[in-house]
Formats: sequence, C-alpha cells, structure tokens
Amino acid sequence: MGLKNKLISSILLVAVIIFSSFFSAGAIFEKETALEKFYSSEQKLLCISHRGDTEFYPENSLEGVKSALKKGADFVAVNIVKTADGVYFLCEDESLGNVCNAPYESLSQMNAAEAEKYKLYDVYGKETEYKLTSLERLLEKTDSEDGLILDVKPEYKDGVYSVLSEHGALDRVILRVKESSSELVEWAQSKEEKVYVIAVYSGNIIFSTISSVKNMTMAEMPAVQYQSKNYFNVAYGDFFANRYLISENVRAVAVTYSPDLCGQRGDSSDGWNELIKKGYSVIETNNIEAFNEYRKETERLEKAIKELYEKSLAIESDKFSQVSLDNLRKAKAECEALLSGKAFSLDEAQKAYSDLLFALEDMKISTGEVDTRGALNVTAGKVIAAVVVGAALLAGQIFVYKMRRKSK
Repeated sequence: MGLKNKLISSILLVAVIIFSSFFSAGAIFEKETALEKFYSSEQKLLCISHRGDTEFYPENSLEGVKSALKKGADFVAVNIVKTADGVYFLCEDESLGNVCNAPYESLSQMNAAEAEKYKLYDVYGKETEYKLTSLERLLEKTDSEDGLILDVKPEYKDGVYSVLSEHGALDRVILRVKESSSELVEWAQSKEEKVYVIAVYSGNIIFSTISSVKNMTMAEMPAVQYQSKNYFNVAYGDFFANRYLISENVRAVAVTYSPDLCGQRGDSSDGWNELIKKGYSVIETNNIEAFNEYRKETERLEKAIKELYEKSLAIESDKFSQVSLDNLRKAKAECEALLSGKAFSLDEAQKAYSDLLFALEDMKISTGEVDTRGALNVTAGKVIAAVVVGAALLAGQIFVYKMRRKSK
C-alpha cells in the first residue's frame, strides 16, 4: 500500500511540474503585446493615451502611465528629455518651470540624481507627491506587454535606442520622431536590432504625404501620423484615405487631444467617427475612458452584426421578391466590408447593423403581384404581358410618326 501511494505521489508531482512549466512558458495564455496588435493585419481600433492619465496624475508621470494602461490604453505616449549626465527622463521639454518645483529652468543643466528629487505639478499647477521619472525606471516598472510610444528629438535617437536595447524593450516601444520618413527609415534600418518608428508629417503636399506611406511600408513598418490645423488637408481627403490608408493596409495615427493637430476635429465620438472613416485606426486622446466605451460599443455591434449576418445566410432566395433580395444583398455587402478586418467607426457599425436588420425585417414573400415598393416580381406571364404592351406602344409610336409625315 505504501508503494502504491508513493507511485501516485510521484505521478502527481511530475504532472504538476509539466503543467506549471507549460503555463509559465505561456504556451496557451500568452498575452498579445501592444506592438503585435499595432502591426496586426486585422487593424483593430487602438488607443494611445497622451502623456498618461492626466485627469488624476501629472503629465509624463510613472503613476499616470500605469493608470492609463490599467484603464485600457494600448499605448501611452510620453516625451523624453536628456539630463546633463546623459540620463533620459519623462518630460515635455527642457524647461521645468511649469512642470515641477525645480529651481532650475533647464533639465539639461542638472544631473539625474538631482532631477529625481523634484515633485511634479498637476494640470492646475499644484504640487503633487509624484516625481520626475527616468526612462530606465519606466521600463522597469511597466510590463513587457504594455505599449509605450516615446516622443524623441532627432538628436536623442541613438541614445534612446541604446537604453531600450540594454533593457530588452525594443519589442514593446515605438519611437516617434519629427523628421522625414526617409531619414527615419534609413536610421532604423542601420541598427543591428529591429527598432520600430512612426513617421510624423504635418504638411499639405500630396506627394510628400504619399511618400511617407511608401517609405514606411517598404521598411515593413507601415505606420504614419498626419497632423494639421487644416480641416481639408490632403491627409484627410477621400482619395488619399481610400487609395493609401485603407487599400494598402497602413496604420494611420490621428492625434485628437488638440484640434490643431487633427484638422479642428474634436476629441470625442464625433471627431473619432470622422477620422476612423478616413482610415485612421489609432487614436491618441486625453479621454481614455470615453474612448474605451466607444470601442466597447463598436465591438458589441460587431458581434451583433456577425449574428445577424449568419441569420441572413439562411434566407431562401426563391421565396422572396427581387426588390427584397436586392436590398438584402446591399446590406450584406455593407456588413462584409465592415467585417473585413479594418477598423471601423461606431457610426459605420450602427448603420450596417440597422440596414441589415431592416432588410431582413422587410423581406416580402414573392406572390407574383406588384411589390409594395414599386418593383415587379418577374414571372413568365409578366414577361409576355410586358412584351405585348411594349409592342403595342411601339406600334402606336410608328402610327403617330406616319400620320405626322402625311399631314406635312
């Protein structure tokens, strides 16, 4: 009996070891990283939090970043500035007078040890308990699945790349640099390890706008950001959106936290609806929770559309009028386009669902009678009648024509 118990215990121990190693390796439950979602061909709608959860925490604070990620942001965008001793900190710019209680005006004039002592101000200019945070600490205190976007000056690229490489963080961070897409791509491709970048373009020249897409696509980093004060900027036009952003599977980032960066559109559902329809599938916002509610509603409607679409496939076409079938076909095509994997707006989801629902509810059984919406159901008798009527009308026209010629 003792031997039997030992054998059972040994088997259980081996099973526990196998299962624990299996699950710790993440073979099944490995979470999709933000970067994988960003470059996925499905292009689901993504959220970038602008400088963290600024409703409750100072801009560019570690606590604000973590709060934004916890609230559902896929990425948090922060600014990077370098100290005198070469350490990178989260800060909007070198001037500290408006962001913390530092006695100096420039972050580049102080060492990292000194910078870490100062407390940040909130959005109302009131001192808080939160302090300036280094890039290294940010990487250590966030998870590998969390997405970060670093707004980096061109002269900081190499130094920031080195920090990311040392911390094994290149696979979860995107660098956003305001320089030409060709220069940015050339720099990224010169590195030993893969580094992800977003090109930013703020002009209104169609050839440059197109060039930024092509450069990023050729570098296998198909993501661009366009920003402008002009509502009618070419980057928001239907031609550019349909030809390049939508058809070529390019990730387009829209910055809605400021109207001057998104053609005077609002950081709300109306602005998001309009930009997403134009092919922008990544939204940088100050309204994380509102945007996540917006996303949840689109996802709920997507599920409802799929269920309704499956129901439409069971329709027996020979039982219904041609008008009903045409309306159903158009509604189904609209839903198929919506479910193709591209990001879609709440407006588009609501319309697609309503159109398909109404088309299904309005199906009219074919009885051989005139359809209530004014179209004829085609039958053999109706075809013969139509031919007879047509011949009669033609004969009448010929008769009238001949009579007019005689009178002349």
